[in-house]
Amino acid sequence: MSAPPLASPTSRPARWRCSAWSRGDTNALIARTLGISVPNVNAHLRTIAPKLGVGSRVLVARVAVERGLLGLDWPGPPARA
Repeated sequence: MSAPPLASPTSRPARWRCSAWSRGDTNALIARTLGISVPNVNAHLRTIAPKLGVGSRVLVARVAVERGLLGLDWPGPPARA
C-alpha cells in the first residue's frame, strides 16, 4: 500500500511524533518525553493523520516509514525548571 501524495508533517515536532509512533512508543511515553498530556498527543495524532491521508496511528507510522520521516532524535522541549 502506498500513501496518497498528500502533504506530510513538516514541523520537526510533528515528524518526531511520527517517528516515535513508528517505533511503537506509547502516547504516554511521548507525552512524558515532550512534557505534554496524553490527550494533547492524541490531538496531535488527529491533526497529523489527515495530513498523511490516513485514519489511524498504525497507518501514520507506516506512511512515516514510506516517506522517510524517521530517524529524528528530537528530544522534546527543554526540561522545565
